[in-house]
Amino acid sequence: MKNPVCKTISIDGNEYVLKSAIVAPTAVEFSGVKGAGDLVGRNVFIRTVTNYTVGHVVAVTSDGFFVMSGASWVASTGRFGDAITKGTLSETEFIGETLVAQTAIVDLFPWLHELPTHTK
Repeated sequence: MKNPVCKTISIDGNEYVLKSAIVAPTAVEFSGVKGAGDLVGRNVFIRTVTNYTVGHVVAVTSDGFFVMSGASWVASTGRFGDAITKGTLSETEFIGETLVAQTAIVDLFPWLHELPTHTK
């Protein structure tokens, strides 16, 4: 998968990124997002009307679902600001793949941290 932040070049079928072109994620991770399809390839924290989910968006279906991998249900964020800015989550359950309906989303945040990979 291409990194949306870095420019790449291909040599003999291999893709390379200049070290100087690698940009650390920042709070402007969503700049340039004009629609749901622009979130494909990104990690996100989603609050729906009833649940919280964190994971990697792999696709958006034609009927309005985010297809997510490496996903976890978040039972408790702890301090919400710390959860988003530091990646600390109090209680999670790893679920792997899931679908999240766009119509149920209250808000969505870039997840600039490692995804949880186990239940805690």
